[in-house]
Amino acid sequence: MKNLAQPSPSPRLGGVCVTLSAVALVLFRSVSNAQQNEPRNVSVCQLVDSPKEFNGKYVRVRAQVSSDGIERTNLKDDACRKGVALWIPQDVRKDPDVSKLEDALYRRGSPGTMGKKIDGTFEGRFEWRPKEKPRTHVFVLKSLSDLKVDIKAAQ
Repeated sequence: MKNLAQPSPSPRLGGVCVTLSAVALVLFRSVSNAQQNEPRNVSVCQLVDSPKEFNGKYVRVRAQVSSDGIERTNLKDDACRKGVALWIPQDVRKDPDVSKLEDALYRRGSPGTMGKKIDGTFEGRFEWRPKEKPRTHVFVLKSLSDLKVDIKAAQ
């Protein structure tokens, strides 16, 4: 016999609770994924000093570019001695800011950064390769912004 003094929960209310729980879970996962995809702001010095901490991580770094114009291009910071090798994947070269960087490095003035000051904000994946000789720190570029190029006039 049914107890009429105590109302039974509505099946509709249970469905609403399940739906709200599912929506909350989806929103939580979306926010969590967005935070994981957001690059962490670091310095070149942090990458060099703590490579294990940042290995494989998506990071953003404000840095100067140093290049011999032939095969070695690095990101550097005046606050530390060592730099990080910059690798620009083929698909990223189509980006207008990356094209401006490569133009400044290889087609304006002498190749490399001699007589040039180039800096910007670089986003990408940091890779530490401790088994290579010498140990290598590599920044795999995904995007570039706030590029500043200053080419000193020849004297």
